[in-house]
Amino acid sequence: MTTTQLGDLTITPISDGTISFVATEVFSTTTDADWANHADLVDSTGNLNFDIGTYLIRSGSRTVLIDAGVGDIQRGTINGGQLITNLAAAGVTPDDIDTVVFTHLHFDHMGWAARKAGDTYAAVFPNANYRAHADELTYHYSTNNPAHERFTVIAVGFENRLETFADGDTIAPGITMRHTPGHTPGSSMVIMSSQGQRAILLGDAVHCPAQIQHPEWGPIFDVDPTAARHVREAVAREIDGETLVGAAHFPDLKFGRLISSGTTRIWSPVA
Repeated sequence: MTTTQLGDLTITPISDGTISFVATEVFSTTTDADWANHADLVDSTGNLNFDIGTYLIRSGSRTVLIDAGVGDIQRGTINGGQLITNLAAAGVTPDDIDTVVFTHLHFDHMGWAARKAGDTYAAVFPNANYRAHADELTYHYSTNNPAHERFTVIAVGFENRLETFADGDTIAPGITMRHTPGHTPGSSMVIMSSQGQRAILLGDAVHCPAQIQHPEWGPIFDVDPTAARHVREAVAREIDGETLVGAAHFPDLKFGRLISSGTTRIWSPVA
């Protein structure tokens, strides 16, 4: 865990574990030859090994957690369950978190929102308000969503403290949300700024650094592939070389910057 100081903000990536996918299955329009040009991202079997990431942001007296991992799950290629231990290593307990922000509500971003307590679920972060985009809640409460049942069962544990945010809302000093629908209807990015410095957490608008160079590479998880591609294209156009860029599944949860090389822009991790 490498803490980044961004003006008055302190940002610490907190891993909940890892998850592995076959690159050409998740990005179904790509080939092994495509990934040969991104050999640093795939292993010898052609798998993408994603981190399952959350981010702890300290802003003045506020302690904010961006996303809540996958939960205590070890199944197949999912190896989760490390969030609470890694928070403790950063000197934080669940009681210390005052706000949990969901970039979206897929299972690997809300796994520690609540845990089974007897016959129902209870909030893991008892002193926190939980925040999600209004469109995301509409989508996940809809019976047309395949994840509806699982979400509504778990949400019992925290929905009495669940609040919505809209595009442009400030969560805490220096932390603003931007609505980026496509991956899901309420998918959002986190914009952080302080003392003239800027950083962005992309959520799942971008799963893999290769998508910054190839925004046409969309994962099978995107609900609206066209809108999701437009978001990735906009990200690549907007972000200058000074802005720090991170995402929930980027390698080692490191921040990087977009580096221009001719007409190509690539993500380069910050040492």
